[in-house]
Amino acid sequence: MIAIRYKNIAAIFVTIILFAGIVSSTFSQTANKQSNDRIYRFIYSKDLFFNTKLEDAVALTKIFTEKIRKQKNVKDNFEIVMCANETELEEATKSSFDFVLSSTSDFIKLLKTENVKPVLVNQTQGSFGYVYYLISRKDHGHNKLADLKNDKLRILARNDGQTPSIWLDKLLRDKKLQKKEKLFKEISFDFVPTNVILPVYFKKIDAAIVTKTSFELMCELNPKLKKEFNILEVSPALLFGVLCFDKKNTDKERENFIYEILTTMHNDIDGQQFLNLFSLEKIIPYKEVYLTKFLELYN
Repeated sequence: MIAIRYKNIAAIFVTIILFAGIVSSTFSQTANKQSNDRIYRFIYSKDLFFNTKLEDAVALTKIFTEKIRKQKNVKDNFEIVMCANETELEEATKSSFDFVLSSTSDFIKLLKTENVKPVLVNQTQGSFGYVYYLISRKDHGHNKLADLKNDKLRILARNDGQTPSIWLDKLLRDKKLQKKEKLFKEISFDFVPTNVILPVYFKKIDAAIVTKTSFELMCELNPKLKKEFNILEVSPALLFGVLCFDKKNTDKERENFIYEILTTMHNDIDGQQFLNLFSLEKIIPYKEVYLTKFLELYN
């Protein structure tokens, strides 16, 4: 687990909440009032950064942070905690925090600790979460999932156990096929869309699971790609990550302050730029039905 301490409350909102230049004129007064209670603490799961490099996000937030620093002469203490796995997430949420942003699979485990309450999720292409495609080249002659037996598969994710893998496991069970480790000759993971889609195009990998957003963007940039691919399976919209507040926190004013920033960042041009980096349209309120649909993957 990596903890990073800063001295500028504007910086943390830019870096962790993914917004810039969208704080209201009352920001300084509100932040200073809230900071007297306790340090601001934000917890992140590394697994969430599946389609962007951490370095890119850091570079962009530095620009935004400097902009905010000049506009708002606000200083305060806060802490960023970046967790590498579910064990670190559970440990981090034992202490007071302002929010934790985790993958859905980790969120399900965090719920059992009774330390968190779900508040927000991402919206992409008008829907919560992400839609996933299972793709292959047309000239491979693959028309269904079973045709990929003994082939090489690459998944857009940092590791196994995340949403696209869980969806694949569900598909295999429903079609009464072998588990993925036995069906495929090789399974690999990569968090950069080009490293997942292009190897299929160049016949280095036989098939891939990618987000609909990533696939359509690649095809938009290079229209001939779409002509070469078959989409073998399409997932429903699946919850990718959940932002939770501390269930033990009783400071509603503090929560409302953060909530307002998160849910309005898409209205600002700088906030939009950062959301685009993560293929997001905006941050929307969590609904129980989103989790219910995700849990169907385990049936």
